[in-house]
Amino acid sequence: MCVAILKPKDKKITKKMLNDCWESNPDGAGFAFARDGKIAIFQSLKKTEFINTLWSALKRHNENFLIHFRIKTMGSISIANSHPFVIDKNNVFAHNGHIHQMDEFGREANGNPSDTKLFNHLILKKMGFKFNNIAHFNLIERYVGLSNKLVFLNSSGEYK
Repeated sequence: MCVAILKPKDKKITKKMLNDCWESNPDGAGFAFARDGKIAIFQSLKKTEFINTLWSALKRHNENFLIHFRIKTMGSISIANSHPFVIDKNNVFAHNGHIHQMDEFGREANGNPSDTKLFNHLILKKMGFKFNNIAHFNLIERYVGLSNKLVFLNSSGEYK
């Protein structure tokens, strides 16, 4: 199963931890953080490039970071299926698990998307996701089930 990490700005993470995460989840990785009301995001399929870019960003920016290491369960190994996913200009998210409700859509979709990419495209983007709307989170939780974990980050650096 993927590794989704919320690294609060007051917590530390080691380079060894990042390398270990990649070794167990080598199918792409990404990170995001908010700064000055905007979300910066980076994704890569290359271990050294990703670890070095993330490590440099962690050293330069004391912000909350959303980090994800993917292991393929559905969809191709590609940047398009790497997390975090952009919901809109103010919100991103990462997912750990498998959203089984997306399986039927995946068989019909072009481009071999992951369950998470489909969930973002078919559900989150269409619902007009709002970070502070508790009803949205209640609906999402019921839809994905308790075996799935999602982490959301907004352009103010807040997370849920």
